Amino acid sequence: MKKLVFIICATLLVLGIGVSGNAEMLYSSGGSYNTTNAIDATAFVAAGHFTLASNSTVTGVEGVFGEQIWNHTDLQWWIYNNNSGFPATQLASGTGSNIATVSLGTQSPWRISDITFDLGTSVSLAASTPYWLALHFGPASTFNDGEQYVIWMNNESITGNTARSLHGTEPWVSGTGNTFFSLYGSTTPVPGPATILLLSPGLMGLAAIRRRLRK
Repeated sequence: MKKLVFIICATLLVLGIGVSGNAEMLYSSGGSYNTTNAIDATAFVAAGHFTLASNSTVTGVEGVFGEQIWNHTDLQWWIYNNNSGFPATQLASGTGSNIATVSLGTQSPWRISDITFDLGTSVSLAASTPYWLALHFGPASTFNDGEQYVIWMNNESITGNTARSLHGTEPWVSGTGNTFFSLYGSTTPVPGPATILLLSPGLMGLAAIRRRLRK
């Protein structure tokens, strides 16, 4: 039995399977932000385009937003695939959790905030594939700038990479700016030939010990 436990542990190490540490940054729009061409994320569902460098599991989001009124609790999110430069099929959705806000000053009349939140689930996405992150600040059924009002800051280094849709079900309309955000989680390595060769003796050892235990 001790040999069996040892081989299982060695196999997990070869595969790189273990307890995950702090989430790593998977994507960042980079650049600098401003309120010019920022996209309304309260009256609309606002979406920003992204592509990942590696197969990844996304668990968290960080972005820069302008606030006038927001209760810091109502935040809906969606991830879509891409079709002809617009969000297409919904792949995942949920409500932001563990929301944290850090003040970055003001750009009148906006309070600029760095906002981070967890998706509350893990979303597996492929490398080199265009996707869209969509956000709505406010109750899922409320789309107006009265009770709450949040804008998704524009990344002035990139243009023409946003979309917005009322209620998230009507046709998407392209924006004139680009959303400012980062994604966090973990990469998903694909075992190479060397890993498979190292794994094979471990699997054969497991089979041998299993036969012994049966005798």
